[in-house]
Amino acid sequence: MSRPFRTHKILAKECAHTDYPLRTTQSMTPVGFSSRELALLKRHDICRIATITQDGWPHCVPIGYLYRNGQFYIPVSKSSKKVSNLRANHCACIVIDDEKENVLMVQGHVEIIEDKRFTKLKRWMTTRTGWTISKPSLGAILVLRPERKASRKLT
Repeated sequence: MSRPFRTHKILAKECAHTDYPLRTTQSMTPVGFSSRELALLKRHDICRIATITQDGWPHCVPIGYLYRNGQFYIPVSKSSKKVSNLRANHCACIVIDDEKENVLMVQGHVEIIEDKRFTKLKRWMTTRTGWTISKPSLGAILVLRPERKASRKLT
């Protein structure tokens, strides 16, 4: 039982970056999605996001998302556990699946948007989805830039 815990601690150390703000997309190789993977992304707006706590444990919760131009946009509360985790370690993983057991797992680095870009993104998300952030001063948007992926039944 101690091995998975130790593995998570090693993963947390490997993913811990000191080069915040996030590296630009020009320095990363974009992850391409197949047409079936893209169809799954567009059919759904709920995923599960996993982050690593400061003591090395995984933290996984369901959350809404929008996918656009190769990035995932996720509305959050600044005071949430996932944001606290991502401030310490910018690595995250999301999983999107359906009732037919089609599964897409995406790993990447996350940028927490809280500055003036937040207002523009919040407006865009509200227009597209109807989602609202009740107290914008307490909200943020996560932008996950995919770096790795794995899928099941979608290739």
